[in-house]
Amino acid sequence: MRTATTLLPCFIAAIWLAACGDADPVDGDGGTDTDTDTDTDADAGEDGGESDCENPEHFDEGTGITWLQCLAGQCLVDDACAWEGGEAVSFDYAEAEAACPSGTRLPTMDELMGLLGTCDAIDFGTNMTGFCSTCSGSTACDAIYPGTEELDLMSPEAVHWSSTALNDSKMWRANFLTGLVDATLKEMNATGVCVRSE
Repeated sequence: MRTATTLLPCFIAAIWLAACGDADPVDGDGGTDTDTDTDTDADAGEDGGESDCENPEHFDEGTGITWLQCLAGQCLVDDACAWEGGEAVSFDYAEAEAACPSGTRLPTMDELMGLLGTCDAIDFGTNMTGFCSTCSGSTACDAIYPGTEELDLMSPEAVHWSSTALNDSKMWRANFLTGLVDATLKEMNATGVCVRSE
């Protein structure tokens, strides 16, 4: 009797799952809600978000690439770059990569260093650091990203990811304010400038 009493709720639950449980994932998680949300988000990015987010471009003859003048996560608002959420944000590497609009990408470390101008010779296969001239010390960089020298040292807008990897866990980045070039864990925070190859 005790066994039958214990099994009865399980039996009822099994019948309920067979009758109702499959319907809920199909209507909820399986296709309707999740697919709709994903499609809506994708459509908003392709049709609404990215097309509505104006981001001026600058072709630099020195680097040979086109630089988006607003950072990843920013849009042009009243002739100035502004963060979409209103506050400056920083990203881990994967988030920064995903924040670049369609058709653009994070620059390589060579491209970043070419933008900054005078740089130490750095072997990107070793975990060394080096220095470049600051953004305000580079005519090309200062023309595209003016006002960097006014940033706070801890500003998320100062440090920029590159797409150059040191190894599976670390990526190279450059600090536009100090000129420091280093490799750091992908989970650390920085921001990103986005580029399009010509």
